[in-house]
Amino acid sequence: MAAPVTLYQEEMHANMGFFGTWLPGDLLHLGDIGVLEGGRFRPQTTLTELGVKFTGTGKGSPQNLQYTSKSGTSVSVKAGAELQMPLPASAEIDIKFSNEGAFLFHASNVTNESLADRLTLSDSVCSLYLNGRWRKEWYLVESLYSADCGTIIISQGSSTSLVIGASSSFPLGALPLADPQVRLSVSSSSGKVVQVVGGRDLRPLYSCIRLKETWLGDTKVVPVRGTQRDGQVPFQRASITELLNS
Repeated sequence: MAAPVTLYQEEMHANMGFFGTWLPGDLLHLGDIGVLEGGRFRPQTTLTELGVKFTGTGKGSPQNLQYTSKSGTSVSVKAGAELQMPLPASAEIDIKFSNEGAFLFHASNVTNESLADRLTLSDSVCSLYLNGRWRKEWYLVESLYSADCGTIIISQGSSTSLVIGASSSFPLGALPLADPQVRLSVSSSSGKVVQVVGGRDLRPLYSCIRLKETWLGDTKVVPVRGTQRDGQVPFQRASITELLNS
């Protein structure tokens, strides 16, 4: 995987405990099944397509998330001829990156939902594996963050920039990069960046699980029902190393 993406994934995982969806605008769903390849999750099927019924925990309270890379990112705002705070109804936001992999992440109304009833789900997945319908290399999206609106920009060069125009029928107030009521557009750009600007219905963060290697190596002793061994479900969460080395 390219170095800039590696930095983005490592830093987001270190701070959020979740993988950054790559590409940032890709649409994932709870219960998606696929493989890790080139630092991204590639869907191949779903629990529903395999006939497995599942439920979610329900979405938690919404929150706004803002994060920029530890170094190499600067943001400045111009409203008219001079900087003004709070911002009026229109402004230009100048974002500069001085490092490969430097990034900006803004998302609004972010909620999390996870798979529920893991014991029943374990029985279903293990039965599929024993019947040759579940591949050992498969990963399952088990927790997912959704955002109503977001702007995610990752630099793929050591000197890149982006100017974003923001406008609204009301005063902007604070930095409006993830406000669904604000119109955002890229006025100019320099260098190579991966960008989602003012994207709607994003799924920017996720985690996935897979069957444990210890379980896969000894399937004959596992009953069809009650698949838990020593009180443990046969899943383990994918690590950031697995993602980056895929």
